[in-house]
Amino acid sequence: MALLRTDPGIDAEMDGIAAQVGLSRSRFYELFQLCTGLSPRAYTDMLRTQAAIARLSLSDGSIAELASDLGFSAQSNFTRFFIRQLGVPPSEYRRAVAHLDVNPLQTPSAETVVNVTA
Repeated sequence: MALLRTDPGIDAEMDGIAAQVGLSRSRFYELFQLCTGLSPRAYTDMLRTQAAIARLSLSDGSIAELASDLGFSAQSNFTRFFIRQLGVPPSEYRRAVAHLDVNPLQTPSAETVVNVTA
């Protein structure tokens, strides 16, 4: 979990992580699910989503750079992922956040932004 949190964009090979901690793949997945309530893939997706929300809210870097930093091979793949997670494209999310009066250290929730964009 620490490795995944350190770099949400890492293309972590879960079999390799399981071997590093001395577990079989199936036991690793079982324990990970038990400890987090999520599969390793769902946990990684959650971390990527959180990182994307923070970066879209607090920086004006390009979405293509953000996509690359988070381990996506193309901006279009990131956009599909973001829409699947939050229901709005990253560019729309960024525009909505720019219009909110929020503390820059407190990232607005996806629900707040979706309500503003609706």
